[in-house]
Amino acid sequence: MKIRINLLPIAQRPARWHYGRLLMLPIMIVLLVIAVLYGFGEYRYWELGELLTQVHNRYDTLTMSEQQMRIAQTRQAAVQAREKILLQLSDGRYSWHATMTHLGTFMPRNVWLTEIGSAQQGVLQMKGSAMNYPELVSFLAKIEQDKTLTEPILLKAEQSEQDSLTKFEITAKVRGNNHG
Repeated sequence: MKIRINLLPIAQRPARWHYGRLLMLPIMIVLLVIAVLYGFGEYRYWELGELLTQVHNRYDTLTMSEQQMRIAQTRQAAVQAREKILLQLSDGRYSWHATMTHLGTFMPRNVWLTEIGSAQQGVLQMKGSAMNYPELVSFLAKIEQDKTLTEPILLKAEQSEQDSLTKFEITAKVRGNNHG
């Protein structure tokens, strides 16, 4: 390295341009812009990757829900098909169990049924005894007000002299189809 000594006063010295430094400034600015653009691109790439992961997770969740919904729809269709078959099989039939249970809900204490049967399709025939005639009339009134049993007809009512009970026979129609 050679040493240079300039003995001229500062005012008389020739201006010294640092061309290397001047050239380095635009190069540094261009490199800085490239680095910023590269960093921004990497950030956007990372951000889009996160968004893609969220969309995949949401899609997986919706896929599971859709599969469960399809299974539920298949099961519901199977249940509806079974119900349709059961309704076709039980069309025109009466649930006598449900009718008897309903009849038992409004039977007076002083009226007893000794025989229950079906005289014809949808008609209930009842035989029994009542403590007295007013109890029998009360029972008939309850049947008339009932929504399940309609058109009650008192076929026979006679006072028994042995035990002072009123023996009776009643028929009533069963309204609609009671499936149960």
